[in-house]
Amino acid sequence: MKIFKNSISLLPLALLCACSMAPDYQDPKKDAELEKAVGENFSHAPNLGTSAKPADTENKGNWWSIFNDAVLSNYMEELAAHNPDLKSAFYTVEQARAAAAMTEAELYPWLNGDAEYSRTGLSDNTFGSSGATYNKWLIGASLTWDPDFFGRVRNLMNSDAAKAQSLLAAYKDTMLKLQSELATAYFSLKQYNSEKILLKETIDVRLEQVKLVNERFKSGTSILVDLRRAEQQLYEAKAQYSAILKSADLTKDYIALLLGKTRSQINISDTVLSDSLPKAPKCVPSQVLQRRYDIASAERLVYAANERIGAANAAFFPTVTISASADYAAADIDKLFDASSLAWGVGPRIYLPLFQAGKLLAQRKTALYEHKQILESYRATVLKAM
Repeated sequence: MKIFKNSISLLPLALLCACSMAPDYQDPKKDAELEKAVGENFSHAPNLGTSAKPADTENKGNWWSIFNDAVLSNYMEELAAHNPDLKSAFYTVEQARAAAAMTEAELYPWLNGDAEYSRTGLSDNTFGSSGATYNKWLIGASLTWDPDFFGRVRNLMNSDAAKAQSLLAAYKDTMLKLQSELATAYFSLKQYNSEKILLKETIDVRLEQVKLVNERFKSGTSILVDLRRAEQQLYEAKAQYSAILKSADLTKDYIALLLGKTRSQINISDTVLSDSLPKAPKCVPSQVLQRRYDIASAERLVYAANERIGAANAAFFPTVTISASADYAAADIDKLFDASSLAWGVGPRIYLPLFQAGKLLAQRKTALYEHKQILESYRATVLKAM
């Protein structure tokens, strides 16, 4: 019965530790204004709309494998391993995960160990001092715990976790964009190589044409205008060839940049476009919207901002700190672990903000306005995606 009574007395404490000051999260994916915008954008297909089911966690796979190009596949592997922008985004995600773990650590008691030795000599010329010398040996431990009664730490932890999820989605979005840019640059280079061959053949034809027209002009069977026209066509072909060479070199530089290397470190082949390429779809299904990483990243930021409102609200309530310590202290090390050398203490501390000149109100307003700003950014992201 005594155990039952003690359990009942701890029930209010458990309820307090479970409360949260964060407002109920309103999923922006269910926003009425966004649904209206969707209806307006897809008004040509009435009654064909369905409820969105986010699928951003689905693996996109090696989509470039449809090209059956071993060189492109090798480039994709090098991009994932060496691209500095991608690696920077990855370490940003890891920092966010570590920050969330640091915040979570504040939910639990902290235990610290202490060890100390000091030797003190007192002055003979001070009041009440005998000029003696003292030794002090101390070893012990202390425990500190801040029970999260009003959910401030849990709100911050949820916010940090959501921010980490947002950064993870942004990292995947960055990877997808870089892969797309690499594939585009790779096939653009192939196109330039094909055009170089065509223009080289065109220049050869134009040279023969200029020689032919020049001989006809000398024989009097052609006029000067015909010769100048042939020369102009030759100059145009050479100018186009020079422009293609420059574009090809810039594209090679960009491919090297995407691979995290310099031009001298990689060998970029001068292959040309094949006779057949995979057929691109004539339209993009609307389900692709549900798989976009940028939308998922923006939504997680909205959730993180919502949790920070809860942390700002919790700042108005008392903070309780429970501390305890146990030490062994003695002048002689031989007596350090005697029972008479034990000293201990337990003490709760309550901090209640009474007057801070409007600081807490300003913090709460900042959290509310930040939430509104991030929500509008999320709406903009969805509309741009559509």
